[in-house]
Amino acid sequence: MALDSYKPSSPSASGTTQVQHDMAKIFVGGLSWQSSEETLRYHFEQYGEVVSVEVMRDRNTGDPRGFAFVVFTEDATVELVMSNIPHEINHKTVDVKRAQARGMAPPSIHGAG
Repeated sequence: MALDSYKPSSPSASGTTQVQHDMAKIFVGGLSWQSSEETLRYHFEQYGEVVSVEVMRDRNTGDPRGFAFVVFTEDATVELVMSNIPHEINHKTVDVKRAQARGMAPPSIHGAG
């Protein structure tokens, strides 16, 4: 079977697969502490339908960690978002990138620790 003709046989409840969601996912970094899921949804809905927004939080304190992931229904929306950089949310310019699976992203400019 050719890889380009492969169709997953078990779509999620929404009718799309996780692979498709990962293709239409962005990373948003440098968020102000006031940024919420609602704030991000409001900003990015102007580009296309938003499936989910997840502001990453510290496991112990619950405080925001300054970055989030936004998933759109279509990959074309990610292209539109990326073509409209820079983005300003809560009076702060944020870093927007296409999300990549763990281990697939290029090394951080901040080093490993």
